[in-house]
Amino acid sequence: MRKELLKEVLAIPTMSRQEGGVIKFLTRYAEEFDLICHRDQIGNVYMEKGQPNAGGHYPLVCAHTDSVHVPRPVKIVEENGLLRAVINVDFQPEPYGLGGDD
Repeated sequence: MRKELLKEVLAIPTMSRQEGGVIKFLTRYAEEFDLICHRDQIGNVYMEKGQPNAGGHYPLVCAHTDSVHVPRPVKIVEENGLLRAVINVDFQPEPYGLGGDD
């Protein structure tokens, strides 16, 4: 996965029952890259990329789109190969919760 794309997704503020921003990002991404995508009535997003192998199977990757943290604008920074979310970037950066724990 491209690291910049991952950083972009991780920076989208989200919280349980407030996943609209990340859902919109995912569905637009799918449209841009011509992926099969649909959303069910409770907000789950399903995407397909590629075709099943000869046995009719292909990998499944899943993740949740919410977080337990109050949605705040964050900046994703990399330190020693790890990605972290920080707030107050222009003043005194503070660590903040990151929903990307899948």
